[in-house]
Amino acid sequence: MSQSDRNNYETLRENDNTYTVDDAIENLGNGKYQIMIFVVSLLSWMTEGMELLLAAILGPLLICHWKISPISESIMSSATYVGFTLGSVLFVPLADKAGRLGASYSLGVFLQSVLAYFIIPNYGWRIWVAVISTITLLSFLLSLSLQESPRFTEKLGNVRKTESILKIMYKWNNKPFLKGRLLQKTAKLPKINSYAEILKFEDKFSATFLYLTWFGINLVYFGICLIIPQILKDGGGCMKNLTISNNYGMDEFGNCQVFSGKDFLYIMLSGFSEVVAAFATWLLIERVGRINMIFVDNLLTGIISLVLIHCFPKAVYVVLLCLARAFSCSSSHVIILLACEFFPTNIRSTAVGIGFFVCKIGAALSPFIGQYLVTYYPRGAIGTIGVFSLSTSLIVLFIKRDTTSAYLD
Repeated sequence: MSQSDRNNYETLRENDNTYTVDDAIENLGNGKYQIMIFVVSLLSWMTEGMELLLAAILGPLLICHWKISPISESIMSSATYVGFTLGSVLFVPLADKAGRLGASYSLGVFLQSVLAYFIIPNYGWRIWVAVISTITLLSFLLSLSLQESPRFTEKLGNVRKTESILKIMYKWNNKPFLKGRLLQKTAKLPKINSYAEILKFEDKFSATFLYLTWFGINLVYFGICLIIPQILKDGGGCMKNLTISNNYGMDEFGNCQVFSGKDFLYIMLSGFSEVVAAFATWLLIERVGRINMIFVDNLLTGIISLVLIHCFPKAVYVVLLCLARAFSCSSSHVIILLACEFFPTNIRSTAVGIGFFVCKIGAALSPFIGQYLVTYYPRGAIGTIGVFSLSTSLIVLFIKRDTTSAYLD
């Protein structure tokens, strides 16, 4: 919107009985609608966390229960992310036309690990899978009650739909709706969503390095998360002692005893490290900046990973892995925020969808490091993670524009 359009827009508001979307949202306050958003988001977080925990925990368990090989375990885990990879390209661009809803991640991963801690040792992995599948279904059903973002429909120029959404939100919160008419912004809307529009984006150089950074972050993050259960499964706190178990994790009576109760506690604590990382990121990100935050996170992750090549007691090893996971998790949050702020609204979902496609390729490759390579050459696996992390810390510096405190159009 030009300065003259903005001035005319403000003059209309002063001289007429009108309100804007910002006015309506500001006056809405907090109530039942926000509670529903929180509940749906919480369940969505748990659903998102399911993909990681299924690969990390279920893989080692199925080696014992189904007698599959380490390479089969890696392929099975990798297949989890293939659907995400395809969906990012095929369906995410529709969000710029049909709408978008958001979710976060770390709390869901922790809550899923809590469920694993209480359910798997007592009731088995099948009950755990059934519970998290039920949560996924419940998340989907409740999400149907949410409304599209009124700012998004306003961007499309659909005043009637925008006003209808706002009225529903006010009804949820049991508040009287604003009097007057909704004032539509007069700025010419850009063409919404197509891959052709992506090619017209000016800063292709930075966008390329943003995608490369996202790829490296996800490969490192998922690789670390997959390595932790492998370390626990083999009872190792020293990389050189990790071996392929000849009995697939069975005890002397033929029962699968892949993880002990203490191992599940370690997994839960490693999940909690992500919650701490998310909180720390929230505190520091505006002060440090997006690019600097990603640089520091990956630098520390790489250093810790290379330190882990050496031998430590198991408890110390798990603590160091949790720290590496926390820093890697922090950078995974920041890169999503950077990507969402980096691209303009009319191509944001398509551009971010491409980013998810690229990053899920990294996730799909991570099982071959965190589950297969670690079985045969554990030091090589953790060293590979360290090299990728250090490389990512350098790649992110090629992004020319930091979006910290930037205005979103």
